[in-house]
Amino acid sequence: MIKNVLKLVVGSKSAVFLSGMTLGPVAMRAVKSDSARKLYVKSLAQGFQVKDTFDAKLDEIRQQGGDILAEAKAIYEEGKKESDLEQLKKQLEL
Repeated sequence: MIKNVLKLVVGSKSAVFLSGMTLGPVAMRAVKSDSARKLYVKSLAQGFQVKDTFDAKLDEIRQQGGDILAEAKAIYEEGKKESDLEQLKKQLEL
């Protein structure tokens, strides 16, 4: 009979509710404790450091990409000018 009651309680929604009621205050104490608070603060601070490092690397990549793009445009424009000059020479020869 006890097995049947345990199966009923463990498998029901009321078991989930009761476990939540039991664990809720325990979780609140853990969140409010000084040692947990220090851990949360340190974790967030490290997260901010990671974000700053990532942002710096991303800015460096963007700058390099901009430099490459500017250089490619300059080469393209130079080639276009040479091509235009060659076409103009051919037209003048005719």
